[in-house]
Amino acid sequence: MSGPGGWIVAVDFGTAFSKAAAVPRSATGPDAILRARPLRVGQVAGASRPHFVPSALYLADRSIHFGPDALDRVQRSTVGKREALQSFKLLLGTNDLEAFLPTRPSRRIDPEGVFSYRDLIVLYLAYFLALIDHAFREDIVIDGGSAEVWRYTRPGWFTDRTQNDHALTVDLFERAEAVRLALPDKFWLSPLSYEAAQTALLAPSSAERLNIEAGVFEASAAAAAYLPDVVDKAWSMIVVDMGAGTTDFGSYMRFPDACGESKLVSLDHTIAVAGDDIDRSLLNVIIKKAKSFQTSRERGGLWRHLLPSIRARKEEIFARGHLDIEFFGYRVNCSVRDLQRSRDYRAIVRLIRKDFAAVVSRTARNAKQHNLAETIVVATGGGAELPFMSDMLRRATARRSGVPVRLAPSAPRWIAQSDFREEVSPIFHQLAIAIGGAMAPRELLIRSVGVA
Repeated sequence: MSGPGGWIVAVDFGTAFSKAAAVPRSATGPDAILRARPLRVGQVAGASRPHFVPSALYLADRSIHFGPDALDRVQRSTVGKREALQSFKLLLGTNDLEAFLPTRPSRRIDPEGVFSYRDLIVLYLAYFLALIDHAFREDIVIDGGSAEVWRYTRPGWFTDRTQNDHALTVDLFERAEAVRLALPDKFWLSPLSYEAAQTALLAPSSAERLNIEAGVFEASAAAAAYLPDVVDKAWSMIVVDMGAGTTDFGSYMRFPDACGESKLVSLDHTIAVAGDDIDRSLLNVIIKKAKSFQTSRERGGLWRHLLPSIRARKEEIFARGHLDIEFFGYRVNCSVRDLQRSRDYRAIVRLIRKDFAAVVSRTARNAKQHNLAETIVVATGGGAELPFMSDMLRRATARRSGVPVRLAPSAPRWIAQSDFREEVSPIFHQLAIAIGGAMAPRELLIRSVGVA
């Protein structure tokens, strides 16, 4: 997937959904901004949303199912105590990635104990790289060029181990590319047999290797997606990125130093509390209200039945205000107020609000010290539109900290002039990390800020 006239492709290997975007490598400034494109990987995968691929993998009958097919299969499964492998991006943030990768998942995921976590992550990445290849050819090759430089995004701010994790991540991508090339075109259209998967996992590396430039912290990528709307000279920005697995806070300032050169200051923070925790809170509320399910076996069955679709249920309950769930002839009703009153949900909200308030105070103090006119707040990720997030951001803009805090629009102004071939403003908060990862200036790349 390399060649002349290349593009930078950023891979947002998301906890809930994976996304990708591209920008011409030779383009700079406004030209790069206007030609950036999210890739329609979900459309290639047969998912319900054209830019989003479920980060899921399901093992059954000695076959592997990917993405939307994995979620569909596990939800229709009649086999008890079976789960899809989901949220596995969080596994890449473990304290010792090198030691973790050879370990094996639980028997609920891989009943026969055939694959290691490394195998399954490589297989999913091979699947996602294949989707990107098809989407890239459909979206971009008609304009010329090819995917030449790759970037990946990652959560958190694990600067003490970034160099080692970067090498391991590059190895995972290289192995995944070898597996992709060893499998048939569009191999995901039918279940992939264990035998075919194991053979592909042993395939030699391709002579044409992926050119992986660097990683980009997710909040930094989101900041890059909104930078074109910021005044060029001196600015202050806070990014709140609430995904499925983590909530990242990025605080960025650019101001002239004593010599008149522009200087970037980044202050960053992450917490392992996010959308998945709200999903679990909702599951607990539903099961508590399911009075007809008395035994632990019955409640466990309900939990496993709801788990593959709980993210969609969460969106539904906030949109409609209630849920009506049928399970084996029983009906369970749950309102959004039931969720918001639950102890788990209130603890999650309290923790995120507390950390955000600390980031705002710290950023405002620094902005005031450097005589910056205002601080702009950007909200991204799947949790950006949750009611408590909107309330939290609104309160921040009303604070009297000495430096005004302004909430950026959910979609930046620059996309109105962009080369996007469809309207993405309503979903930009979920695409911002992929798009910004491709657009990010070198100073925002992980290796360029002195931590790799």
